[in-house]
Amino acid sequence: MKSPREILLTRHRSIEPELDAVRQHALAAALNAPSTTLASRLQVCWHELFWSCRRAWIGLAAVWIVIIAANLPAHDGLRSVASQTPPPARDMAEALKENRQLMAELLGAIEPSEAEPPHSATPRPRSDRRIETAVA
Repeated sequence: MKSPREILLTRHRSIEPELDAVRQHALAAALNAPSTTLASRLQVCWHELFWSCRRAWIGLAAVWIVIIAANLPAHDGLRSVASQTPPPARDMAEALKENRQLMAELLGAIEPSEAEPPHSATPRPRSDRRIETAVA
């Protein structure tokens, strides 16, 4: 008794030469194919990456357009805030001095009059500062 596989193989044995010819033709075409150029590679990439997913790319583009449109008014607001001048350095120094004195008073570490050691009105550049070291 023959198995179904043996029956099929005997029935289609006459087609084997035709299948071999098809295999040889496909192999010859693959081996004789011209070398791929940059343009053909770019075309393949374009078709595989972008053209096959047109709807997804259109959706992403629409989302980016909405994001940019939503950020335009916020961007104009940032320009107006950035155009404002920062407070002068003297005012900042005075506010910092007051904060240090208040912190010292609240902590009770030192008397309010001793909170801030006397400094000159303008700080000196680092190159003018001397490093004081104790020599024993």
